[in-house]
Amino acid sequence: MTRSRYIVATILRNFGLVRKNKRLTDAAYEMHLMQDGEEILGALCWPKTEAIDDLSLHYWNLRRLGKEKEEIIERLQEAEEILTKAQKQKTDVLVSSNERKSPFAEKKEEYAITLKQLIAEHDGLMNKALATRRRHSAFKMKLQVLKNEPGGNDTAIKECLQNLASLRKTFMEEKEALEEAKGRIAKIRGELGKLEKGTGATIKRSEARISEAYSRISQANKDITKHRAKLSVLQEEQAALYRVVGHFLSLNANRKDCRKACRKHRDILRQVQLLLASIKWNQRLVGR
Repeated sequence: MTRSRYIVATILRNFGLVRKNKRLTDAAYEMHLMQDGEEILGALCWPKTEAIDDLSLHYWNLRRLGKEKEEIIERLQEAEEILTKAQKQKTDVLVSSNERKSPFAEKKEEYAITLKQLIAEHDGLMNKALATRRRHSAFKMKLQVLKNEPGGNDTAIKECLQNLASLRKTFMEEKEALEEAKGRIAKIRGELGKLEKGTGATIKRSEARISEAYSRISQANKDITKHRAKLSVLQEEQAALYRVVGHFLSLNANRKDCRKACRKHRDILRQVQLLLASIKWNQRLVGR
């Protein structure tokens, strides 16, 4: 409210025209603006108030709070930097782990296919060897029967002996092939075991690094929350002191030391004083 509007409102009040609710609403709104203005004024002018006895204590409190705020901001920035690095470490490890798992998985699948083929080959050789052994046992039994029969058939016995010799040779060849198949199976299983062991060790290292990253992320988040809470408290304390300083400077604007402190911010001081005057005029109009 300007002075001219106040004069007009005063005249209207004399005729019984009082807009009480509007005056109270305007006064409350202007009070909020004035307090914001006082806070801004105090924040800008407090470094020049050391020599003002009434504000000296507030000056040194603001110096202390400013120093504490700088330290907390520094710790907050360090925690945020740690958080950023830990998050990058987690991402890098996950990407690297997935890249390493891919060739391991391909090689493991290749070994598994080869092992399956070798086992099938081994089983086939085993079945052939068992069949040869059964035939050998049958010819052996036949030979025994032929020898025990009166007037044994020499031709049949000779043929039987030849078959037995051939089957023994075949069986030995099949046995050797079985041993070779077992050796190849053992080798592939060994390679597969080494691969799984290597993969396991790699996964464990990756898991350890990821766990470390998550731990650092958790701690950094806790530190950030703690520092932000402290910073918020300090800022509230500063704001309260700024308002006290700004209010004092506004009320004592004609004092030489206060004028000196506000020299570079007279426009803001003027706005605060105008708001204070308007608040008083609105309150007078409603009889307060």
